[in-house]
Amino acid sequence: MTTTLDQLSCGIREMLALEEVDVDLPLSQIGIDSLNVVEMIILCQQVVASRTIA
Repeated sequence: MTTTLDQLSCGIREMLALEEVDVDLPLSQIGIDSLNVVEMIILCQQVVASRTIA
């Protein structure tokens, strides 16, 4: 089973079309802008929902 952090970093990699995401970097340094924040909110909701169902 993957961790919540793994699920979030995977979603961010897909959103930004990156091969790897350093989870210790600030979001602004990996390319997250104000438009991506909305996508991240949806991603977080999906991850939390999948955690509560499982």
